[in-house]
Amino acid sequence: MSFEAPSDPMTAKALNTAVRYLAPRARSVDEIKQYLARKNFDEACIDQAVQILIERHYLDDLKFARLFVDSRARHNPKSTFLLSRELKSKGISRDIIHKALDGLDDQVLAMAAVNRKIKLWRNIPDREAVRKKCFNYLRYRGFAYHICMEVWDSIKNFENQNE
Repeated sequence: MSFEAPSDPMTAKALNTAVRYLAPRARSVDEIKQYLARKNFDEACIDQAVQILIERHYLDDLKFARLFVDSRARHNPKSTFLLSRELKSKGISRDIIHKALDGLDDQVLAMAAVNRKIKLWRNIPDREAVRKKCFNYLRYRGFAYHICMEVWDSIKNFENQNE
C-alpha cells in the first residue's frame, strides 16, 4: 500500500500504524480509532489517518460488517441478535448492522450451528439429554426458544425418518 505521505510526521506514523493493524484482517473505523488512541496518537492525527484510509477504501464499515457476518455465519453461527451485539461492540452503527444482517434467517443459522454437533450427540442414548444439549448449545449462541424448538423438531423428525 502506498500513500501520498501526509505533511505531518505524526499523522504519517499514525497512518502507517493503522495500515499495519489492518493487514491481517478488515477492521471497523472504531476499532482503528481505539487502536491508534491506545498507541497514544492525538485525536487530530487519528482523524486524519482514518479519513485517508476511508478515502482510499481501506476502511468501510458496511464492507467490514458484511465480511464479519458472513464469516460468523460460515464458521461460528450465532443468532442475528448476538451478531448485532458483536457488531455494535465494534462500533458499527445500527443502520449498517441492519444492512449487514439483511437476509439472514435465525432458523438457518441455528440449523448450521447444530449440524456440526449432531454427529457427536447421536452416540448419547438418552434422548432428553440430547434435547438439553441442543437447547443449551443454541441458547448460548443467542437463539430464541421457539427457534430451538423448531430446530429440535426438525432434528427429531430427521432421526425418526432414518430409523
